[in-house]
Amino acid sequence: MNFTFKETEKFFFFDAEVSNEDTDLQGQIVLQSTLLHAKEYFLRNGVISVNHRHRKRLSSRVDDGRYVVGEPINVYTKGKSTWIRGKLYKDNALARIAIELLRRGSDKVKASIGGLSPVTAVASDGKQLVIHLFWNDVALTIYPVNNSLQPVRGVIKKTIKLAAIKVRKEHGSKRDVRS
Repeated sequence: MNFTFKETEKFFFFDAEVSNEDTDLQGQIVLQSTLLHAKEYFLRNGVISVNHRHRKRLSSRVDDGRYVVGEPINVYTKGKSTWIRGKLYKDNALARIAIELLRRGSDKVKASIGGLSPVTAVASDGKQLVIHLFWNDVALTIYPVNNSLQPVRGVIKKTIKLAAIKVRKEHGSKRDVRS
């Protein structure tokens, strides 16, 4: 299938499931409430990176801007999953690689959250819960810590079908036509 993706001259838009309440490979569960509490911080300060390579471990400063390939524009939920809509910088060489993979419909590109000063608690069933985090990063990666996440997808641009245009011309109304 050929899809037309939502993009501008400078940006390519995508949606990504960034977390759910499944146990990750580190034995942790990031609570959805933790990310929603950090949502405004992430939208103001967060970046989209490649494999979290823009920073040194436990450091909040950007160490290598080449790996910052975009920024978040929205955070939303679907059930127990937390999602973002982001934009990738088309003038960044590493972003262009990710964009091409997304255009091809790759099922390998997933998201991974990153942040500073995580606080954990142990649930009654013994599972480790992340209850606080300064969320400042979503990485596009093929090696996410939470491997149950859905693949990242480019936002499909809504297009008007040619048949709908013909009907509109004949009837002069947008109301009765659904595309």
